[in-house]
Amino acid sequence: MTRGDSRDKPRERYRRPEDDKPGLFARLGVHAGFLLLRLLPGRVKDSLARRVGPKLLDKRWRRRQIVEANLETAFPEKSAEDRESLKREFAFRFLRIALDLGKVWWGSRRSLLANTVFEGDEIVDRLLAENRPVILLGPHTIGLDIGGLALSCRFPILGLTSEPKSGLADWAFLRLRQRYCDEVIDRTYSVRKMIRGVQSGRVLFYLPDEDHGHLKKSVFVPFFGRDTATLLGAGRLLALANAEVCPFTTVWNAETGKYHVRIFEPVQGMATSDPVENCRVMREQLERLIRIQPEDYLWTLRIFNNEKNGRANPKYPPPTIPLRPDDPNYADDPS
Repeated sequence: MTRGDSRDKPRERYRRPEDDKPGLFARLGVHAGFLLLRLLPGRVKDSLARRVGPKLLDKRWRRRQIVEANLETAFPEKSAEDRESLKREFAFRFLRIALDLGKVWWGSRRSLLANTVFEGDEIVDRLLAENRPVILLGPHTIGLDIGGLALSCRFPILGLTSEPKSGLADWAFLRLRQRYCDEVIDRTYSVRKMIRGVQSGRVLFYLPDEDHGHLKKSVFVPFFGRDTATLLGAGRLLALANAEVCPFTTVWNAETGKYHVRIFEPVQGMATSDPVENCRVMREQLERLIRIQPEDYLWTLRIFNNEKNGRANPKYPPPTIPLRPDDPNYADDPS
């Protein structure tokens, strides 16, 4: 299915209730802010992000603590100095990529694609031409918003968004996604609705790397050498969809300023009838993708939120996500 085919379909977007829509002046402020970002030269963005990014992360102590805990867990073989360097590089890239959002807000599909390099997109073209359902499995990288929007210009993507909340930032990101993705649904939609979308020719954009804190709905499988809680529903979705699961990631090239969307051949041994095995292979693939360019991963996520004894990760700052029922000694190890 071509890009033109996807735009010919009726649009089914997730829409925010009108009473949650920010006021006119707030929305005008967002437009003006993104216009200013668009006008900034690349070298100014580089310098600003390099000087300010690490300082901003240091001031937001909760996020800093999560990043440090994640890096210590994921890379125990690295020295403290190397992990600190990786943290600072992540902070620089996080702000630098955020400064590029002005180009996307005020840009066009053509300009977005011109700033994106696709590697392996012919794999998805081939699978769609063969009428095979496709799921793109990837981690939350900091260039994902831009790379994901570029994918939406290239393929008929089924976009997922979080449950709507009041707030200017939520409105802005939802509007940004709806500019480029012609079908955006709430990620709380039923699995069967997602599967129907995939089987109808949509490419599902799936990012199951976060630990959401629901132990009874999770299994523990290895991730960066640690048994990590993974939603069993992710494995079930892959089992029921009967789709080709292609790993993908988006990385940012600091030298060229371009975003590289890398898509790999479908994973063998995934989308089996065993959801636990699917979760294991899924985590294995996510780790492989993150290691390609670890400084581009969103290390502020609570990816190691649970411990197998049912308690919250003590290295993370409060507040913690509820992990278990009322029993303080609850422990569940379905793996």
